[in-house]
Amino acid sequence: MEDRPAVQVKGARILVVDDDPEILELLRDALRLAGYEPEATTDSVAAMAGLAAGGYDLVLSDIMMPEVSGLRLLSAAKRASPGTEVILLTGHPTPERALEAARGGAFACLAKPFRIDELLARVQQALAKQHSGSAAASP
Repeated sequence: MEDRPAVQVKGARILVVDDDPEILELLRDALRLAGYEPEATTDSVAAMAGLAAGGYDLVLSDIMMPEVSGLRLLSAAKRASPGTEVILLTGHPTPERALEAARGGAFACLAKPFRIDELLARVQQALAKQHSGSAAASP
């Protein structure tokens, strides 16, 4: 069985939210180099407003942030667009946190520090899942 999805979803719109500007820049640059269209912000309140407007293929968010947590962003993303996949990142991984993310509908919950190639593989898998789900829903 192949580890990588057959579908390559380049140009996907990805909302990236992290209160650490250095991690945010790293994520944005890696996603851009991989052919995606990341919109990055350290402002979780603005991210929440952006999610209400919709239009994202994927949300990549830190869990622990001031004002609005990644779990609240997950909930908002799923309300605005149930097909949008969400990958959460955490510097404090616990089984409880991973379970809460899964129950909320997160595609994955990755521990920091992470390897960029691992993150990009998960992004590709999430987008392939979303793409196959929307293709299956089409007549």
